[in-house]
Order: sequence, then C-alpha cells, then structure tokens
Amino acid sequence: PATAVRDLRAGPVVWFHGRSEIGPRALGNRSLLADPTTYAAKEELNRLKERQWWRPVAPVVLEEHLADWFENSRPSPYMLETFTIRGAVRDRIPAVAHLDHSARVQSVTAEQNPPLHALLTAFHEATGVPMLCNTSLNDRGEPIVEKLAEAFNFCLRKGVRVGWFNGVRVEFTGFAGYGVPGPLPRDHERFTAVPARRERAIRADLNPHGLSDLVLYRYLHDNLMMDRLDIREAEGARAVAEEVAAQLAEKPWLVEYSERRMRERGEKFASLGAAYSF
Repeated sequence: PATAVRDLRAGPVVWFHGRSEIGPRALGNRSLLADPTTYAAKEELNRLKERQWWRPVAPVVLEEHLADWFENSRPSPYMLETFTIRGAVRDRIPAVAHLDHSARVQSVTAEQNPPLHALLTAFHEATGVPMLCNTSLNDRGEPIVEKLAEAFNFCLRKGVRVGWFNGVRVEFTGFAGYGVPGPLPRDHERFTAVPARRERAIRADLNPHGLSDLVLYRYLHDNLMMDRLDIREAEGARAVAEEVAAQLAEKPWLVEYSERRMRERGEKFASLGAAYSF
C-alpha cells in the first residue's frame, strides 16, 4: 500500500482487481484512481478519458470517516448518493467537489473490498485524507475494461505509467512504440447458450418437481414469493403452483402477458431457464 500511495501522489493509477463490476460505474475493481487533493488530478483524469473539463470525479471514501467529511452522510457502497462536503475540509479535496460543493460518494469497508480499503487507509495515514478519486477504467466510447489485455492497452495508449493488477505492480514504458490506435475490440459472441444436457441438469436441480415454464416465470418474477417458498421442496412447489393458479384465475390477462414476455425473452429464458433468473 505505501508504494501504491507514492504512485498515486505522482499521477493517476490503473487499479484492476479480481472480478469486474456489472453496472454503470466502477467501484474499485476496474478503476482509475487518483489523488483528490489537487484539482490537477481531476483535469488529468478527464484528459485521459477524453471527457469535458467540467465532468465530476467521484470520491471513494473509508466508510468510518464519512461523517467527518460529508454532511448528513450514510453508507453508500454503490456510489448512488450525493452528500455535501463539510465547509472546513472543502479546500482539501478540490478534485471531487461539484460546483455546489457536493460529491457523489462511494463508501468502502474492509469487508466489502479489502485491497481498496487497505489502499485508502494507507493514503489516509500518509495525507490525512481518507479518500481517492475513483472513475471507471475505460476510454471515451469504450465499455468498462474487463480483461488484463484491455487494461494494458489502456495504459499503453494513454501513457499511464503505473497499474496495479491483482496486487501486482506493473510499470509501463515505451508508449511511443505501442502501435494499437484504439481500445481492443470486445467479444460479441453469445455467451448465454447452454448445452442441452447441462440445461436438463440445471432444471432437474432447480425445478425438481416439474413446474411448467409459465408457473416458473410467474414465480421467478415475484421476489416476495421467492423469499417465502422454495420450489426445490415438494411443499414449496405445490404452494407456488396453487398461488400462481390463483393469480391467473383472478387476472386472466396475466397468461397472455407472461407468455408474450417469455417469447420476447425467449432466447435467454429457453437457453438458461431457471438458472438464468436464479
């Protein structure tokens, strides 16, 4: 962590750890991290990602220090909440402040992300600031990076000197000699297909009492029913069949609606059946 802190004080760092996130933003597994204490860090992140100068950068913060830095704050592990930076510390973190002194915060605990928490702790010990700039690891028009090769491509094209990959520090040189002009192409092959034998095994395991696809669809789209009843148990499967039958009797239009939705999502549902929704 101390070495990574020194890297961050020198410029933005690629942070690649474990499995990638699924969603619209990076939460510390496919991130560009930077020092929040200088406005230059925000400018450099926006330059790397070819974004407008005014685009904000989110802070990733040690959860135990949230209240010291943000008004009316509470845990926000998915970077979904915006809090106002306390007046006494605003000038210490210019890279993450919006024009109204707010910031869209991601909080982190040691349990949620041990390596990132350790890095934030080390940065806090070195600077007195318990946060870093965090933006997704991708170029303009590029999806968030998935693979190591895509991350290396980003570093070499953009001139990022240091990346941390699953705890391994990689220092890049020779940027001018890297001949790839843009992001690596993504694999667009279908990944949902399941061999028939595998599908039968999945269905036998997750739907052992042979509920119909219509009943399965209604069950798998009713979170409250799924919480109460387990279709892998005979009693649970029988109760689900009865509840769905009652639903369809009360609202006959649900039959046509559900069958239409099943057709619309046919490839996905027919390929994976219950396993997809579970």
